[in-house]
Amino acid sequence: MIAGSPKTSQCQIGYNLHTLRTRDFSGITMISRSPSKNRLVVGRDNGSIRLYSCPVQSITAGFHALTGHTHAISAVTFVGSDLITAAVADGSLFQWQL
Repeated sequence: MIAGSPKTSQCQIGYNLHTLRTRDFSGITMISRSPSKNRLVVGRDNGSIRLYSCPVQSITAGFHALTGHTHAISAVTFVGSDLITAAVADGSLFQWQL
């Protein structure tokens, strides 16, 4: 599930899309894109949050890890361009100033 308004795209086969590429999609619970569209935040089932710069064009793209959660991330979103709010499965709420 992607936080925010659903977006659709129609493209021809072979169109080069900018995507979040990774070797392992397991464990991803939420993805949100910043209002400026230059960052992605990814919540995972192990309680980790990853912040990527956009567009992500490499499997080995670096990310900034936000730690401190002990349960799965159940929701994550940007509040403006420099604040991330994350809801955790245990009912806690975290905010991260970027």
